[in-house]
Amino acid sequence: MIEVYTKDGCVFCTRAKALAEESGYEYKIIHMPRDISREDLMAKFPTSRTMPIITIDNENVGGYNELKYIIEERKASD
Repeated sequence: MIEVYTKDGCVFCTRAKALAEESGYEYKIIHMPRDISREDLMAKFPTSRTMPIITIDNENVGGYNELKYIIEERKASD
């Protein structure tokens, strides 16, 4: 499952949400601070400094560009 950690006012978060929806893969949006506090987010992803933070099957894969690449690769191999 794709998890997209987002916040308000983040253009790449909006793009990542749209990409996840269009991909057809199962996904979940986790919004900071509504669904997770900043402190909990930083504890969960201590090396991440930008948003969105994207995980696939509980593995941190990066941000929007990485998600786009992974989805394109999966679609090409289908």
